[in-house]
Amino acid sequence: MAHASPASGIGHCPPDYLAAYDAVLDRWPVPYESRFVPTRFGLTHVVVSGPAAAPPVVLVPMAFGGAVAWATRMAAISKRCRAYALDLVGEPNRSISISPIRTREDFAAWFDDLFSGLGLKLTAMIGCAEGGLLCLNQAAVRPHSVSRLVIISSAVYRVSCASLTPVQWFEFYGKAMAEGRLINRVAPSIYRDARLRSILAPTLLVLDYTEILDEPENLLSRAASLMPNAEIVTAGQAGWFENAVGYLAMSD
Repeated sequence: MAHASPASGIGHCPPDYLAAYDAVLDRWPVPYESRFVPTRFGLTHVVVSGPAAAPPVVLVPMAFGGAVAWATRMAAISKRCRAYALDLVGEPNRSISISPIRTREDFAAWFDDLFSGLGLKLTAMIGCAEGGLLCLNQAAVRPHSVSRLVIISSAVYRVSCASLTPVQWFEFYGKAMAEGRLINRVAPSIYRDARLRSILAPTLLVLDYTEILDEPENLLSRAASLMPNAEIVTAGQAGWFENAVGYLAMSD
């Protein structure tokens, strides 16, 4: 399939990186559509799969992951959901940034534009690692737009969800970090207890068992004890991802 490519912006990536990105997209396991959605921070590239009438779910990747980070899980997601896999603006991928995101509110405003452009008034969200934090932020500051959440820890994602072999992972993300330009300016910060308590959306937190035992102060472990409608599952449980997809497809 030919890959869409709008005019370059701040976030333009070198050809070698885009070739690696497109090689993953070429192995997409289900039919898909590439869209570019205008936002105040630039054009956001979205890979859309699944039945148009199915419940919507927005897929937010880890840093430097891009939409293609979900390749090996897209078949399972698109069976039950209309999936919108995002390329984050301000990172090396096919989105084209025109200005940096500087605050969490900026990220919420970006999602506002994105959801509007996709025709989504209320949607489920799934995110991994840094993408999971963006999902939590959206549920906290725009609760009317988020129906439910699945948050996957970085440890679980690297082992269970990655679309690449370890060698491919090194080559692909090496290109992303060495050749791409990260323009967002949001410093990492700890989510305060009050912010976590304010998130009312039903939430499934997926952790590795060792994270629960060895890192009780881990943000997601802490979130499970503070968020009123959150529950934890471990990735070691059989069928955990299929169960997570079923959770996303529920109607409230």
